[in-house]
Amino acid sequence: MVVALVPSLVAFFMANRIFRESITEQQRQGLVALANGTRDQIEGLVTSRINDANTLSLLPAWGQLLSDRQGLGAADLPFFRFLESYLDEKGYDDLILIDPDGRVRFSLTYPDLAGLHIGDHERLGTEIARSVDAANTLLQTEISNFSWFPPAEASSAFITSPVIEDGVIAGNIV
Repeated sequence: MVVALVPSLVAFFMANRIFRESITEQQRQGLVALANGTRDQIEGLVTSRINDANTLSLLPAWGQLLSDRQGLGAADLPFFRFLESYLDEKGYDDLILIDPDGRVRFSLTYPDLAGLHIGDHERLGTEIARSVDAANTLLQTEISNFSWFPPAEASSAFITSPVIEDGVIAGNIV
C-alpha cells in the first residue's frame, strides 16, 4: 500500500510544482504588461508636457515681455488671460517667466514671486535654478526632479524651456 502511494504523491507534487510555476509565470507576465503600460503612459505624459513647453516658448509675446523693463501693463491682460486659460485646461499649477538675469518677471499663480532671483532657494526651492541652468545649457526643454516648492507648499516638478530671440536666450518659461 505504501509503495502505491509514493508514485501518486510524486505525481501530485510534480503537478503542483508545474501548476505553481505556471501561475507564477502568468503573474510575472501580467506584471510586465502592467509595467510596460504604465511606462508608456508616463512617457506619453512627459512627451506631451515637453511639447506644451516647446509650443509656449515660441509665442512671440515673450520677447516683448522680457525686453520691456518697465514692467507688465494693461496691454498684456489678454495674453495673461490666454495663459491662465491654457494652464487651467492643461492642468498646470503655474507659469513663471524668468529673465536672462535669473529674475522672475511674473508668475501667474504666485505674483509675489516677481523680482525674486532663481538663486533664492529659501523662497523658491532649488529645482527652478537647476532646471533653468539645464535648459539653457542644453538649449532644450528640461524637466526637473520633484522637490519642495515653498510658494505652493508642495512637492513640484518644473518644466523649463528657453525662450530664444534672434539666436540668443532671452529668458525661460517654467
